[in-house]
Formats: sequence, C-alpha cells, structure tokens
Amino acid sequence: GFFGIGYPERKPVLAVLASCVGTTIASAGEVHASPVGLLIFFSSMYFEATRLILTQKLLGQYKMHVVEALLYISPATFVFTAAAAATIELPRFKPGDIRNPPIEPFWVGIGLTCLLGCLINLSSFLVIQRTNVVMLKLLSISRNAGVVVSGVVLFGEVISPIQACGYVITLIFFVVYNYLQITAAQAAARAKAWEEGRSLDGHPPDSPRSPPP
Repeated sequence: GFFGIGYPERKPVLAVLASCVGTTIASAGEVHASPVGLLIFFSSMYFEATRLILTQKLLGQYKMHVVEALLYISPATFVFTAAAAATIELPRFKPGDIRNPPIEPFWVGIGLTCLLGCLINLSSFLVIQRTNVVMLKLLSISRNAGVVVSGVVLFGEVISPIQACGYVITLIFFVVYNYLQITAAQAAARAKAWEEGRSLDGHPPDSPRSPPP
C-alpha cells in the first residue's frame, strides 16, 4: 500500500483535489510569496504529512489507544517545537511581559492555552482513528472556509466574488468527499455481512453468487 496504509481511490482523490482548487481560488491575490517563505511552507507540509501518516499507522495498524499514541509522539513534538521557539521566539522575549502580561491573570491564560492544545491533539487523533488523515485535513480546510462564510453572513465582512466561489467549491467538495466515504463504508459493511451470512449458511466463499448492491 501507499506508505503501508493502502492506495487511495480515484473518486475521493478527485474530490480532495477539487477542494484544494477551491482553497487556491479563495486565496487568489492574498498570497505574497518569497523563497524563504516557500521553503518553510513546503517543509512544514512535508513534516506534517509524515507526522500524520505515522500517527495513522500507530492508531490503525498497531491499534494503539489515542492517549498511548500521544505518549509516543508528544516528546518528539516538544523537542522540535522547543528548539524552534528557542531560535525564533526567545531572542524577542521580554521578562517584563510576565510582570505586565497582556492577559490577566497570566498563568491562567497559559494554562487554558495548554488545555486547549491538549484537547485539539486528542480530537485530531480521534478523527484519524475513526477516519483517516485526509479527513482531518479536509476538516481543517472546511473549518477555515466555514469561519469566513460565517463572518460574511453574521458580521458583514466583505470578500470578492472569486473568493466566495473558492469557498463554496471547498465546502461542496468536502461534502462530496464525506458522501463518497460513507457510501464506501456502507458497501463494505454490506459485503462483509453478506460473506458472514453465507459462511453461516455453509456456502463456500468462492460461490459465483454476487453480494447485494
């Protein structure tokens, strides 16, 4: 299989590509690229994809519990995040920000941030365990589009017609992908039930009869 997790089917791949096209259309004119920015962008995509694939293997192939998988992944995540923070954020750190924090009380804000980060990781792992990493990324893309659409409807924010078209395409093909995944899961469940029923009836598994549609 593809990285040991199976090959994607054609229709879901097309739905994902169409959703990506919608996101690209929605961001038209808003991206100001630079060589360094593009290098960081593609590097982050590569490492995130690697992390998600390894996470899916832990949760799916090795049948680990969500918390157990976090125990394996979190230390490495902390080391690399701390290294990046020490390189980028620490030189700009001001001790006065602790004495006069922007959010009062300061440690309550830090604690809530840590709690929310933990809940996000747990929910992400649960999504991967129940579905796959593609669904997690599509949820993230659709969430962003949903936030923008909600801002337009509820708060009167202004977007261009091209951006609106991109967001609509993203949301439509997110629904299409979910429909394809649900119908595939239902077909697999019907085929499994049919095979189990024939085994109980004493029929050989290679019988010429076909499973129900």
